[in-house]
Amino acid sequence: MTSFEAFRANTIANFISSAVKIVEKIEKKIKYLEFENLFRVRGELVTLFGKNTALDEALKLQLSFDANKWLKKEHEIINWKIGALTLQKINQLYSTDLKLEENWDLAIARDKEKIFLSFQLDINTDDNNWNELDEVTQREIKIIFDAVDNSKYFLHSIDSYFIDSEDNLVDVEYKNHLIARL
Repeated sequence: MTSFEAFRANTIANFISSAVKIVEKIEKKIKYLEFENLFRVRGELVTLFGKNTALDEALKLQLSFDANKWLKKEHEIINWKIGALTLQKINQLYSTDLKLEENWDLAIARDKEKIFLSFQLDINTDDNNWNELDEVTQREIKIIFDAVDNSKYFLHSIDSYFIDSEDNLVDVEYKNHLIARL
């Protein structure tokens, strides 16, 4: 940097870029929840939420104890609620009682205080409710949850959702449907 003004302009540009990325990430998750007939549930293509309803539904959810403890920024709270809403809808569609796995990335300061860095949500696959489901149902549920909650990773590894225990591609038609729509 040659001047303070150049430094200031660069800092503002970086902040705006970061804020835009955050908004776009949340907007993408909401679009997946409201996308018409995107996900397969028990053989039928379904829409999880009606247009312009998912965000309002997410905002109504209460934070868990740990989420309430660590999440202070609005976008982190919304991201957590979208993950929780996705699992709530999955439980309704499949008549299950699956639990949310909340992985909190915490650092320990020199004075032993815990500092929140980030978090990741997933379905608790150690739960008996998950283990009692057949593989096809588990696959459908993971596709829905991961596509909404972690779309970048989901798109990168979409093939892994369609390989059964013998490394055979399964449900190629649905895989192609998802790739075309996402």
